[in-house]
Amino acid sequence: MRVICSSNTGAGLPESCLDDRSGPRRETTFPLTVGATYIVYAITVFRGLAWYYVLDDHALPYPVWKPAALFELSSGAIPANWVIGYVRTSSDDVGYPILSFPEWANDRYYYERLVDGDAAAVAIFEKRRSHAEQVS
Repeated sequence: MRVICSSNTGAGLPESCLDDRSGPRRETTFPLTVGATYIVYAITVFRGLAWYYVLDDHALPYPVWKPAALFELSSGAIPANWVIGYVRTSSDDVGYPILSFPEWANDRYYYERLVDGDAAAVAIFEKRRSHAEQVS
C-alpha cells in the first residue's frame, strides 16, 4: 500500500487528531515531504482516526505512525498477507486494532522489539520492507 503526502503540518488535521498536551498541534510540522510517496507498513485506528506507519524523513530504521489525513492514496491495495490484530500497550489500555503483516499484527510486543533493535524483529521488518519496495 502506498500513499502520497498531501500535507506535512497539523494545520489541516481534523480537530479530533490534535492534542495540545501530548500529540500533534496545529503548528506541528511532520518529517514528511509533500508530494513524496510512502509505503504503508501498518494501519491503526486511534481516537477514531486512521494512522499509517511509514518510514518518514527522519530515516529511522522502523516505521512511525502519522495521521492518515496527511496523505492521499496512491495504491490502496492492501497486501494479501496482511492480517488484523488487536494491540494493548498495557493491561489498563483500551487497545487498538492494527492491520499489518502477521508478525506485527499477531504479536503485541513486535513493534517495541523493532524499535529497540532486536535482531529477529529487524530481520522480519527488512524482509517485509524489501518485498513492499519490489511490489509495484
